[in-house]
Amino acid sequence: TSTPETHVPAQRARNAPAVHAPKQSLVRSAIVLLLHQPALAMTLDPPYRFATLRQPGVELLADIVAEVRARPDITTGALLEHFGDREEAAALHKLATQALAGDESHWQTEFIDTMTQLEKQMVQQRIDELQEKKRESGLDDRDKDELRGLLSTRA
Repeated sequence: TSTPETHVPAQRARNAPAVHAPKQSLVRSAIVLLLHQPALAMTLDPPYRFATLRQPGVELLADIVAEVRARPDITTGALLEHFGDREEAAALHKLATQALAGDESHWQTEFIDTMTQLEKQMVQQRIDELQEKKRESGLDDRDKDELRGLLSTRA
């Protein structure tokens, strides 16, 4: 027979909340995918609306996209070398060694989905900015047109 003490840890384990690994940001996900398959940047058409997002890593993501667009045949190693002088260099090396699930076609789908989500965040950020401006000082006709357009694309 077992004692109550042997069942308490098992019961606590069953009732304990699940611990999940922290979710990777969309920006970081896009960077990881580009480091593994730089040619994914060629699926994006300028202007890169995501570049106006106020989130950590967006500037680096935009720089990576611009470098790949300038050098379409660039490899992961050449990308890492190009950004070797930046403060993010060590993080880029670590991200480049991160294992990815799936194959290259899965990566492309994931990259496009990630960039679509970043674009949606940019639209929402701009809507919030215009609505704040509307509350504080009002909108001119150009701002009103922009807000209407953004609200219709969001819907």
